[in-house]
Amino acid sequence: MAGPASTGSDPRKGMSARPVAASTRAYSPAGIKRFVRHTLGCTCSDEVFERIEQGVSQEGSTGLPVVYRILIGARLLVYLWTPADGNSLESGLPGVVERGRTERDTHGYNRFRLVILARAPEALEQRAGELFRTAAGNDDCLHLHCVDSAEAGDVLYS
Repeated sequence: MAGPASTGSDPRKGMSARPVAASTRAYSPAGIKRFVRHTLGCTCSDEVFERIEQGVSQEGSTGLPVVYRILIGARLLVYLWTPADGNSLESGLPGVVERGRTERDTHGYNRFRLVILARAPEALEQRAGELFRTAAGNDDCLHLHCVDSAEAGDVLYS
């Protein structure tokens, strides 16, 4: 997988006034910590948050979606992804889960959390959960979160 890259593309394309996965502006470390702890429910210790890597990750020619990648303390891998529509959820989610699992396993991270950002996350939760459970299997170190994109942007940029 290609590492974090800074490109001009925005996988969120106009989803809110505060784009969550914009590649031109990094999130604040304090915002990431709040988001991961309060929104995602992670109980990582403070020292884990001393080292945060972030950036847009593109898979290149494989056709997998662009995600915003956050690595916290070389332990927790988080992908933020905004599917364009229901079809991209169906076609993209299994590949994004496999990419995250592969990166987690290759580098020895503890957990992978896929965060699907949407204006109405409750509309995606059931189908996303079904697709995620199929792709994740019995791996209890893979987690799915469907989060309101505007709320996520407010926390991450604060």
